[in-house]
Amino acid sequence: MASSTLFHKGQSEELPAQVIGTGQYTFGLAYATNRFPVLMQEDEDVKVYSEYLANPPGLVSMSGTVCRVVDFEPYCQCAMHRTVSLDYGVVLEGEVELILDSGETRLLRRGTNHAWKNVTPNREVDGQMVGSWARMLYVLAPCEPLQVIRGILGESARGIGVRESS
Repeated sequence: MASSTLFHKGQSEELPAQVIGTGQYTFGLAYATNRFPVLMQEDEDVKVYSEYLANPPGLVSMSGTVCRVVDFEPYCQCAMHRTVSLDYGVVLEGEVELILDSGETRLLRRGTNHAWKNVTPNREVDGQMVGSWARMLYVLAPCEPLQVIRGILGESARGIGVRESS
């Protein structure tokens, strides 16, 4: 007999938002795991995600993956940071500029200390020009620390306002 596919009833359909710092940006934890390959038997992955919703991970889960949506308020520039992870960042809404620690805006390279800035043009609302929010989706998977001439590059995320990755 064929089985039916069902939606999991244990999670809200609304993405919970974690306000970061002074509220310039919010993190929405879309999903997170604590191991690879992921264990899905008996809803183990859903239990792990529920635990992360109650106690959000740092930027990276050093043993699993993190998928989050980040909303940037108008003109927001996040703190300079670097993670020990392979990241996929996708702009879903607005325009976001990558800023290097040199001040240049360039293509992000491995192990680069960087920040993101919302540069979405203003829009007219009720006859007034107002700033626009930007939204990005990130998927982060842990990696071995990058070895460079001057040493090993570890995580540097003190100014972000989230706990250290573990």
